This record gives sequence, C-alpha cells and structure tokens, in this order.
Amino acid sequence: MSGRQSIRKGAVGEREISSLLNQYKLPSGEPVVAKRGCQHAGGMDTPDVTHNIKNLHLEVKRCESMSPSKARESLAQASRDAGTNLPVVVWRSNRTDWVAMLSFADLLELLGCTECDPTLGKKETHGK
Repeated sequence: MSGRQSIRKGAVGEREISSLLNQYKLPSGEPVVAKRGCQHAGGMDTPDVTHNIKNLHLEVKRCESMSPSKARESLAQASRDAGTNLPVVVWRSNRTDWVAMLSFADLLELLGCTECDPTLGKKETHGK
C-alpha cells in the first residue's frame, strides 16, 4: 500500500472509531462525544481521536497485519503520547472487528488489582 493510501486508511479508521464511540454513553448517562483529532504533531494534545472518556488515550491502527513487534511499537507510541492517561491501541484489519491492546500491568490496574506487599510470605532470616 502506498503512503497516501496508508494515510487515507488510517484516517478512515480514526473516523470509524469516532463513530463507534459515539454510539455509547458514559457511566453518568451522558453520551460519548468523539471525533478525529488533529494529525499534525502527535502527543497528548493531538490524539488520533478526541473524546470525553476520562483518562483514556487511544492510538488507532488500521492495517492488515499487526506483528508482535508492531503491536509493541504502537503501544510504546501510545504510552509516550498518553501522559497520565491509559494508553490503548485499537486495531483492525479488513472485514474484522476492532481489537483493543493494552499492557498487562494496565489491564490488571484497570481491573482494580494491586501488587502484593513484596515482604509478605517471605521467611525471616534470624541472626543477621
């Protein structure tokens, strides 16, 4: 795919995600309001999709294949751009559903899991 076609496909993907998000409402009952962001510089102030979902940064990828290294690279990009927000990569290829990717640590935190006290369960060493 040429560079121009790739850029167009990315823009279409960002509009698809915006449209999909606009079909949902927040826990407060307010509608989600999303639109394609400004695409000139990257970073927190220019996300792929702007929306009113608190603490969420979306990196949209619309391509046929997503190798493990490409997925890691995309998540690293999202993490750099997310600031304190949760970085999530959303991706789909032709004729498939959207998939969301996030780090395992972020998933556990999202689910409310916390790290155990690392000193729990360790035996004391006497005489030291």
